[in-house]
Amino acid sequence: MKRTTRANPAALLVVLTLGLTAVEAAAKTTYVEKFGADDFVCARSAPCETIQHAIDTAGARGRVIVGPGTYDEQISIVEDNVRVISAAGADATIIDSTAAACPLGGSAMVCLQGDGAVFGQKNRGFTVTGDFGGVNGLQVDGDRARIESNTIRDENENNDDAIELNGAKAAIRYNTIQDFNWGIWGLQSSVDNPRHQVVANRFLDINVICIYIQNDLNGNNRVRDNAIVGCGSSAIDLRAATGSRSNNRVQNNLIKDALFGYDAGFTNGDQVKSNLFVDIGDDVIRIYGTVTNLVFSNNTAMGTGGSDGAIYFYPGVGPETLRQFANNNIGFDTGCAISFGGPIAEGNTYRFSRNYWGDLASPDPDLSCSANAIAGKDNGRLIFNPSATPRPLRYRNKF
Repeated sequence: MKRTTRANPAALLVVLTLGLTAVEAAAKTTYVEKFGADDFVCARSAPCETIQHAIDTAGARGRVIVGPGTYDEQISIVEDNVRVISAAGADATIIDSTAAACPLGGSAMVCLQGDGAVFGQKNRGFTVTGDFGGVNGLQVDGDRARIESNTIRDENENNDDAIELNGAKAAIRYNTIQDFNWGIWGLQSSVDNPRHQVVANRFLDINVICIYIQNDLNGNNRVRDNAIVGCGSSAIDLRAATGSRSNNRVQNNLIKDALFGYDAGFTNGDQVKSNLFVDIGDDVIRIYGTVTNLVFSNNTAMGTGGSDGAIYFYPGVGPETLRQFANNNIGFDTGCAISFGGPIAEGNTYRFSRNYWGDLASPDPDLSCSANAIAGKDNGRLIFNPSATPRPLRYRNKF
């Protein structure tokens, strides 16, 4: 008779426990204090003096806990799954130094070049400031980076990017980004499906574009619950290659004092919902190239607008479809409602319904909003359902 051997639960528990113990042993925690020394072992009772020495000592899957103080050093993470967090938060833990070359290329004050790098966690981040020398605050080359609760501030107000994204699946949350030329810059032509999350950050006084991400393949980026105040050009600019499925989501953001609110170029399937636009210098939304299946709904815009149009199109070659432009409150005091930069290409369709246009010029397609307004409209289709009275504000940003 064949006998069945059952696994001993106690033996399995021992094996699993030994396996977890081995992983935990490999994940080393090191400590940094201003009174430490780099010839110490970086233990809690004998901390290192520099963050970089603690990172190198911790190795892959390590954790570095940094005590309060000001640290004059550039730091780099090249191993995978290394976490660097502060013990006392960004106000008390400051990296104030000079940017330099990153080990694997590029230049920044903080180089995150390993996969799974963590720089700061909620309420335990850093202030990054100093002499950036015309380069970046943070450079992110690895995938799955997490950047949380940091203040990234350029005292000279003339350097490049606060955060440069080169990897995929970055989570950028609860940070304050201030006084750079660009806030977040990601030119990722070869990255498929990056899935970045830009959530609950504050962008203040950015000279050019506050959030710029371009993907030639699938995007799936999420930009939500941010306070974006003071952008010399666009607040949010998301681009893709013609034919790709971008599927970006932009939701519940406060966008104030920008030249343009939202730029969409060659995107497909983006949704822009429940954002609040205040005092936009020119266009609330600017669409260029061939943009398809765009949903722009439940947004509110108020303040003074520009002359081009609250909604401005650089018509693509077609077929271009604004799938839904509905239930928005566009309450600008000046300017026009909808403006096209040239003839509407054959096959293009734009649908507008239940929007409130405030004091703007009529969105009737037979009326001209500006010198470069609707022309050649017979080639495509403009579909207007009756305009609406003001609708309740649906913006829910915690800022």
